[in-house]
Amino acid sequence: MATKFKSAAEAFRVILAKTPTISAKEAIAEAKKMGVKATSQSFYDTKGRMNNTKTKKTTAKKTTGKKTKNKADWIRTLLQKNPDISFEKAKATLAKKGITITGSQFYDIRRKFSGATAVVAQKKRKYRKRQTQEDIPQEAVPMTRMEWELEELRRQNQRLTAVIAALL
Repeated sequence: MATKFKSAAEAFRVILAKTPTISAKEAIAEAKKMGVKATSQSFYDTKGRMNNTKTKKTTAKKTTGKKTKNKADWIRTLLQKNPDISFEKAKATLAKKGITITGSQFYDIRRKFSGATAVVAQKKRKYRKRQTQEDIPQEAVPMTRMEWELEELRRQNQRLTAVIAALL
């Protein structure tokens, strides 16, 4: 052939387009006739890239035009219809459609879906800001850091004692 190729891959693409079932030895011999030095590894690399299954799958999905639902979508659909549905009922309903779910999948999606995170955040205990050395008024008697921490521990001990006494 009079055509010059820049690389072995380019030559192999032309060869594989003509005869897709050609063996590596035959393709290398044909490439040598074209004036290209090639190895069996470069042949298999090129052939592998040409037969990439990922691109075939994506083109097949694009041509169907249908978007498939995943498990999370099915669970969200159920929760939209019935927000108070239990895991057992949801599992049974989806099992009829051939979809298996786990408890962690269901509860995780339900937690995110229902807006329960805002309620949980409101119910969390609000901790008081711990008093720091800078918060102590300047007119107070100067204490060393160790004295101040000791005093803080005494106050915490008094609070805990009061709580324990209230519980008993």
